[in-house]
Amino acid sequence: MCLACRARDDVSALWRLAVVDGAVVVDRARRLPGRGAHVHPGCAETLAARRGVVGRALKVGIDPAQVAAALAAARRD
Repeated sequence: MCLACRARDDVSALWRLAVVDGAVVVDRARRLPGRGAHVHPGCAETLAARRGVVGRALKVGIDPAQVAAALAAARRD
């Protein structure tokens, strides 16, 4: 389920977000250990604007600016 729009979708249509060494990263291979959260690529800006959603889903304290930076970097790739 997408964190931003709350729609259910196939896992291949979603980006997986994970925390590595205290930083949020987009786990394209879906292989990083630990808790993950999913978001549609098109919903990335909406998610970045919603404060605390990723932190609550991953159960860690994350700065929303860090989430926005990780999603922007994933978009460029």
